Amino acid sequence: MLLIVLVVAAYLAGMRANRLKTLMAPPLAGAWTLHLPAGFQRPATITQTPEGAFVLGSGGVLSGEYAWRGGQLVVVQPSDVRMTGLVWSWDGSQLTLIAETPGAPTGSSYLGAQLKRPKATGNARGAPP
Repeated sequence: MLLIVLVVAAYLAGMRANRLKTLMAPPLAGAWTLHLPAGFQRPATITQTPEGAFVLGSGGVLSGEYAWRGGQLVVVQPSDVRMTGLVWSWDGSQLTLIAETPGAPTGSSYLGAQLKRPKATGNARGAPP
């Protein structure tokens, strides 16, 4: 009987931990590189506001204010008013655009765009190679 209680407790604790992961945003603030589906790359930044929102900057039409909802970054105030419906999925190391405005209002689809942390440069002491 004790074994069953322990198994159930472990299961419920795991469910709660997974739920907390989707409620609590990972550390997203900082420098990123935006990898666009057409092969272009551009620097981008994510800033977290005191209220808990995230602001994606230098992402062109993907820029704007986002909220962390259910394990995803969802646009709440796009910089370009045509770009509602943007949703980024987090895989533990990068963000991938999985939803966008229907009809590609800018003429291009950005589905599959990725935000990745820039690669570190320099040697172990931080000096250029």
